[in-house]
Amino acid sequence: MNKVDYVISTGDGDLLIEKDSKRITDDIVDQLIAYRKQLKLTQKDIADATGMKRANIARIELKKNEASMDSLVRYARSMKLDLSVELVGIQENVVRENTQYGSVYEEIKKIRPQDTLQLLLDAKTEDEKTFYEMLGDFLLQVKQREVLERKLF
Repeated sequence: MNKVDYVISTGDGDLLIEKDSKRITDDIVDQLIAYRKQLKLTQKDIADATGMKRANIARIELKKNEASMDSLVRYARSMKLDLSVELVGIQENVVRENTQYGSVYEEIKKIRPQDTLQLLLDAKTEDEKTFYEMLGDFLLQVKQREVLERKLF
């Protein structure tokens, strides 16, 4: 459930760093799908425009495997879009997310990590399961940070 990109060893223990690559790729795919639907294009239309197979477009959209940057760029270009990357300092990103999602974040902080397991088990769709899985991972990371900051570990 918890994907780890790398581990940082500290004197106080190991701090697990979550893999952000999949989250970023999934965000891009969600935006591409939304734009494709807004333009009323089918997966076949995208496949024809990119020279890729429709099955590959479906795999990208289902997020079965992490799509390559090349595939994402080709998909975007087929709709006259360009992808850009923005590097943001971690603290700046936290401030921006807190401003943008402040009330949601406050509600999420009220949920205990152990409660997310029941939410995950009760989820009716794959999207809900994915959301509650990520929420549980996030809440566990928050608790890990608290432990490290208090030097209880």
